Amino acid sequence: MQIPVDQIVADEDFNCRQGITVLSVRDLAGSLDTVGQIQPVVVKPRDDGRFDLIAGFRRYFAATKILQWETIDAVVKEVDQHEAETLNLIENIERQDLDVLAEAKAIEKLFPASRYSSEDAARAVRKYAKWVQHRRTLLQLPEDIQKHFQAGLIPLSRVRAVLESDDRENTCAVLMGRKRRQPCKQLGKRSKREVSAMMNRLSLEFDVDPMGPVVAALSWAIGHCATDRFERIIKEKSPC
Repeated sequence: MQIPVDQIVADEDFNCRQGITVLSVRDLAGSLDTVGQIQPVVVKPRDDGRFDLIAGFRRYFAATKILQWETIDAVVKEVDQHEAETLNLIENIERQDLDVLAEAKAIEKLFPASRYSSEDAARAVRKYAKWVQHRRTLLQLPEDIQKHFQAGLIPLSRVRAVLESDDRENTCAVLMGRKRRQPCKQLGKRSKREVSAMMNRLSLEFDVDPMGPVVAALSWAIGHCATDRFERIIKEKSPC
């Protein structure tokens, strides 16, 4: 059914995936504009007659912030808060929109190890027990080591080996394929969220077209813009 977008409450704190920006949904907006909305968003009724957005935050953001749609195709589900949060997590997992640390924190929030077995939690999110176990183990590590897994520098399958190591830093260094060395001053790799935030700031504070090739190039570099769409933008903006 079509629901007016002003009747939908999209609480970004509810969504497992944080930091959705205009730049991160540029490519999706282009697809919605060209092909149309293939998959509806999911909402649940509120007591005031409006709806809470459960799943489809990127589609909703692209439709409202870029395309300025007045209505959006939606499926209404009668679910409680815990069921709604579980549906949101499942969609983000299936779309691979979360890093492993975000997945781990979401699992622990909805299905804490103190109350749910790995098997029960896995069934709830349509995964297998070891998938849950790896993420629960990750949360037992210090934050600085968690970041290695979050960035994909170490495969999550090795998380137990790191946890049980007597020298975790050295084990991490070996798993990342380099010898342990003395700390030195170096710039860290920026996350997609950091890059997106900076691009948004540049487009707002300077005379930079947020839909132009410069911002598109940065968006393409961090995986927010598909190559074919980036090439179309270049051709459209080319003076030749």
